[in-house]
Amino acid sequence: MIYKILKVLAWIAVKIYFRKISCENEVNIPKKGAVLLVGNHPNSFLDAVVLAVLMKRPLHFLARSDVFDKPWKQWILSKLHMIPIYRLQEGKENLGKNEITFERCQKLFEAGQIVLIFPEGLSIAEKRLRKLKKGAAKVAFQSEAAHDFGLDIEVVCVGINYSHPTQARQALMIDFAKPFPMKDFKEEYQAHPAQAIHSLNEEIEKRISDKIVIIEPRNREHFAEQLFILGRNESKKNPENSFLKNLNDLRIEQRITTLLPNIPPKEIQKVEDYFQELQTYHLHDVFIAGNTFKNNVFYLSSYLTLPLYYLGLLFYYPLANFAHQTAEKKVKNTQFYTSVHFALHFGMVLLFNLFLFVFLTFIFHFIYALLGLFASLFLGYFTLNFYEWKQDIIIKRHYLRLFKKNTPLINQLKMERKEIIKSIFSESRILSK
Repeated sequence: MIYKILKVLAWIAVKIYFRKISCENEVNIPKKGAVLLVGNHPNSFLDAVVLAVLMKRPLHFLARSDVFDKPWKQWILSKLHMIPIYRLQEGKENLGKNEITFERCQKLFEAGQIVLIFPEGLSIAEKRLRKLKKGAAKVAFQSEAAHDFGLDIEVVCVGINYSHPTQARQALMIDFAKPFPMKDFKEEYQAHPAQAIHSLNEEIEKRISDKIVIIEPRNREHFAEQLFILGRNESKKNPENSFLKNLNDLRIEQRITTLLPNIPPKEIQKVEDYFQELQTYHLHDVFIAGNTFKNNVFYLSSYLTLPLYYLGLLFYYPLANFAHQTAEKKVKNTQFYTSVHFALHFGMVLLFNLFLFVFLTFIFHFIYALLGLFASLFLGYFTLNFYEWKQDIIIKRHYLRLFKKNTPLINQLKMERKEIIKSIFSESRILSK
């Protein structure tokens, strides 16, 4: 019951926290039966949250044991379907407890449940896949071996991609690979268990890699992010671009990464110079890319709702600021920032609205308290969208003022961008890679 209630609340939180969510190939998740779900791990516990929210079937997932350090935490986390996994960092003497964890996973497989494991072990906010640990493979093989491979466990690999892993209101992109049965490795495991574990990890690595953005070489990460911006904006402006045609954001980023090793330093410098100019003049590539200034009566109507916006700021800004400041002070590792910020922000919003509901129930009738709760939630969502719209208008006005004041500069930037697109996203480069 607790899991179902929190799943609904987390679904609302995830839908608000991310500006855009795409979830592909959900049909690859078996509708019933035992499933080992494995994926990359770029964003701490938020990875498990978004998967639990977006999948119809309930998840049981392994989490680092140090978060189970108090009895009350153990009770709550168990209700959230979390299972502790013990790592060397938590003490060598605790590694033996993993046998209990493996037994719990086996019972879940026997009951036809989904067990989520992140085989990379550590969570690091970067766009690549690290060497896989053996834990996920061992759990699956031990469970199947205990039943002579009669559990019919299906392995599903998932790619979790964040456009900006450490920022809110960005894009979340998830893609599920086709399932494959553990039975495929039965003969190899019975003959050479260690080799079978290695083979399974190789297959998992291959399938996850196909579903995520991998930036190589490492020293081109910043450059790659610049190309991603160019690619996304170009696909919106010119959807018939042969290199980007019919691609969503995830496929655009994956397509661009195939070009990275072959782009010469001279062209990299052109891109970096272009973005440096944008930064100097406080501009964004989306405006240089094309027409973004269509008249809309929404602009006028939004100004009429300014009092509602300021009322929302009065209630919700302190909560958002507290979550941001606390996460900034407490979180030392980048990969945990978004997860902590997410939990703090929506935890504060939940407590605030719970208090409001109880207060209104005592003062007024239950029905009025319920209406007040819905009004509060709507106010928060409206304020968030109004704030983003207002920031967008400020940037657009700056662009228009600069365009009138210094038209040659804008035209020069447009020409530079056009040459970059023609050079990097050209047919000749695609054919030569």
